Amino acid sequence: MNRDAAMRWAWAALFLLLAAAAVAFNMHSRRILVVHEGPAGSAYAQALGRGLDAVLRPAARLKVRHQYMGFAADACPGILAQMKAFDPGTVIAEGPGARACVRSATAPAAPPVVVYQPALPAQAEARARYAGAWQRLLQDLAPAGGTLLVLRGAQDQAEYDTLAEAARGAGLRVQAWTDDGTLPPALAQPGAPGAVALTHHAGQGWPDPQGAPQGGLLRALRAATSAPLVSTRLESLALGADLALAQAPEQRGEMLAQAALAGLAEPGLDSPYEMAVGMRQDFAQRQTLPPFYALSARMAGFLVE
Repeated sequence: MNRDAAMRWAWAALFLLLAAAAVAFNMHSRRILVVHEGPAGSAYAQALGRGLDAVLRPAARLKVRHQYMGFAADACPGILAQMKAFDPGTVIAEGPGARACVRSATAPAAPPVVVYQPALPAQAEARARYAGAWQRLLQDLAPAGGTLLVLRGAQDQAEYDTLAEAARGAGLRVQAWTDDGTLPPALAQPGAPGAVALTHHAGQGWPDPQGAPQGGLLRALRAATSAPLVSTRLESLALGADLALAQAPEQRGEMLAQAALAGLAEPGLDSPYEMAVGMRQDFAQRQTLPPFYALSARMAGFLVE
C-alpha cells in the first residue's frame, strides 16, 4: 500500500472514530429545555439564566436550550414545536404561563420530566417568610393605620391572601379590587390608599401597544394617583411600578437546575424564598426608605433608571 493510500485510510478511520464518538456522546447526553414565561431581554430572565448556567454548564454531557414566550399565549405552538424537535428528557418551566404551555403538549411515548417552582411557596414555613418580607416592606413604605389597595388578577387568590396577611401585620387596612379592566373608585375618594399593590396577573386585560402585561394598568394608575405602586412581578418595574419584591432570580435558577439534575418530577420545590428588591431610581431618590432596599436593588441588578 503506497503512502497516499495509507493516509486516505487513516483519515477515513479517524472520521469513523469521530462519528462513532459523536453518536455515543449524543446517546448518553441529556437534553434540558428551559421554557421562560417572559422575554429574553428582561433582567429577570438574564439573572435566572446565570443561576441555571452556574449549575448546568459544568456538566459536559448536558445539552441546554432556552425558549422564551414573552408573556404571549400565542407563542406556545412554536415552543411546543421546538420541544418536539429537541426531544428533551427534562423541561424546566419558569412561570405559570410556561407550565401551562408545556402541559398542553401531546404526550409523547416518553414524556419529559417537568421541573417548576410555584409562584408562591408551597410549604407553610416558607410562605410565612414570604409574607414576613412583604410585611417589613409595607411597614417601611406606608404609615400604620393607612390603606393598602390590592389589585388582583383572577388567578391570584393565594397571592392576594398572602399580601393581605402581610398588610394586616403591618397595621394597614386592606382594600381588594378584582381587576376587571377599570380603575377602582377608591383612588379618587377621600382617604385614598397610601400604596397600591398589583398581584402577578393584574393588568392582563388592559390594552397595551407593546403587549406588555400590566403596562396599560400602570399607566392608568400613574395618571390617577401619586401613591407608591408596588408589584409582585419584577418585570413591572420597567413598565412604571415603583417597587417590586420577588425571590432572588439567580437563586431560583440554581434551585431549578439542581432539581432538573436530580430528576425530580414537578416537585413544588421547598425553598427558603430569599427576597430580592427591585425599584425605580427616581422612587429610591424621592422616598425615605432604609438604605437596604436600594442596596438590594443595585446588587440584584434591578435598580431601573
